[in-house]
Amino acid sequence: MRGEPRADQGKGVVILADFEQLARVLRGGGAPARVFNIELFVDEPVRAALAERLGIGGPADPEDPLAIARRDAALFEALGYDLVRVHLPGAEFPVEIPGRQAGGRRTAQGYLVHEHAGPIQTPEDMEAYPWPDIAGLDVRPLEWAERHLPGGMKAYDLAGQFFECACWLMGYESLFVALYEEPEFVEELLSRIARVYFDYTRLLCQFGCIGVIWGGGRHGFQDADHRGSGVAAPSHPAAAQGGGTHCA
Repeated sequence: MRGEPRADQGKGVVILADFEQLARVLRGGGAPARVFNIELFVDEPVRAALAERLGIGGPADPEDPLAIARRDAALFEALGYDLVRVHLPGAEFPVEIPGRQAGGRRTAQGYLVHEHAGPIQTPEDMEAYPWPDIAGLDVRPLEWAERHLPGGMKAYDLAGQFFECACWLMGYESLFVALYEEPEFVEELLSRIARVYFDYTRLLCQFGCIGVIWGGGRHGFQDADHRGSGVAAPSHPAAAQGGGTHCA
């Protein structure tokens, strides 16, 4: 049966990918044959080190748009996963904007975190911000995944970190002050973030290799509005409704 562990000539245990069984677990469809492991994401230095240790390809060629997808599919199959992230470069919300990086500091993992400010503080900043162009993304990694993902495996990507993204763009302190002092501004920011994520979700769900759209970043906010602020929050159900029905 697909998804059950099997011996590999004395070398250890090999897990056969079985996304359909994982999807049944996510939907509450009964006890699985085994424990499923899923990851929000794994940082690139970790993936590269694992691939090197397991002898899966060489260093990813930054000029090859399919290098990461090929390596990661082989890596996550070898590690016994049923899902692999296939991300389209350019779908990110940039936070390193020249001249508008006040308050940023780098974490140990290399991420830029804005605590007190971010690249968007005013309506003028919002208009000047380089919003992701979803229609212009290079979809070759997804096209490759459609044809070459290992049997039983599906792809996923992240979409729907509405308030998390707002924290990146405004900074934690600025966002939470603005929730009360400038709720209309925050609502417009969230609306623009949501449009990008909804467009990305619709794009991803055009590909049958996509099994999951991973939303997150609610930060405790409700679907209707943040308690006391009057700010309407975008919802994950709205993203799911607009994206399609084949994703888990």
